[in-house]
Amino acid sequence: MRLRANPWPDERRFPVRSPGATAYVACSDTSPVVNYPDGSWGPREFSYVEIPDDPSAPIYVIEFGHDEGVPKVGAVSLVRRPDGREVRTVDLRALRSVEDVAEDAWAAIAGLPLAAVADTAEEVDANIARAALAAAPDLKRAMRGARRRGRRRVTPAVLAETARVYREARASGAPTRAVGEHFGLAPSTASLYVKRARDAGEDMGD
Repeated sequence: MRLRANPWPDERRFPVRSPGATAYVACSDTSPVVNYPDGSWGPREFSYVEIPDDPSAPIYVIEFGHDEGVPKVGAVSLVRRPDGREVRTVDLRALRSVEDVAEDAWAAIAGLPLAAVADTAEEVDANIARAALAAAPDLKRAMRGARRRGRRRVTPAVLAETARVYREARASGAPTRAVGEHFGLAPSTASLYVKRARDAGEDMGD
């Protein structure tokens, strides 16, 4: 986990709206990723960087890891700019909440299509931008629910409950979505729960 506002190797950036600042989420284009059953992906580690419009103010950096389909905050830093003033208490009070930043960062960078589906770099960027806009509300809701619950262990009881919800929702035509709504999971994580339940021999009603 990095602790300074240094760029990632082969860095890719995704803009995030933040009043009074330029903000973005960044990750390495060559670092390991987490691949989901639905074909989407998320980087194992990434950073949120917020650069205030005030050139003397420090830069706000949050470092994320990845755990069970949900990003986890690993470090929060205020970094003094080379020509900026020292970090002050007022800067701490002005920070956006870690929870809000985590939701925005997750919506900006998670669940995006693999770059290989596009032929050019421009198409990759365009596809990512479109997917982020479409997926952001669902991702943020899932992120909020997951953070409230904390990390859930996928126990045999959870797998049995997954199978029950899946069976009962088969008639709806969207049983995996029902699992996601029941547990408050992102679609990709709901798919993983269903796969684990099936692999464990649970009755899925198939």
